[in-house]
Amino acid sequence: MLRSTRPLGRSPGTALPWQFAVRVCSGSAMPPPRNPTHGLDCQTCGACCCNTNVNRAENYPWYVEVQDDSTLLKRSDLVARYVARDHDGTPHMRLDDDGRCSALQGKLGRNVRCMVYAHRPKGCRRVQPGDEDCLRARKERGIDRE
Repeated sequence: MLRSTRPLGRSPGTALPWQFAVRVCSGSAMPPPRNPTHGLDCQTCGACCCNTNVNRAENYPWYVEVQDDSTLLKRSDLVARYVARDHDGTPHMRLDDDGRCSALQGKLGRNVRCMVYAHRPKGCRRVQPGDEDCLRARKERGIDRE
């Protein structure tokens, strides 16, 4: 789970994108919706693997929480390298000094890969190409589609 007080820049109590009702239009007057994921590739981005501007402004160093049932926590080699605990002992993905997840390798916006992809926490799995969190992260890091 992401930081509970303001995950990915949302205010507490704000609904997540998939919690909104979907409006279905069967009439031919409306064109089909534009596919927001067209042309977005996670392996050439990595923006969502960086601490948000809101967290940075508040000097909040904890970004993606690692749940107790995560397979990542069963791998002591990965925990030692990529997990940090906050003052309450809650595990989070470790951030480098520049606010990037320490498990992210490569150059943002060019060629990146996640060193714990198979074991990544739920918060990382939740972000999808072209969703609200993806587009916000891309904008914050200067990786726009256009």
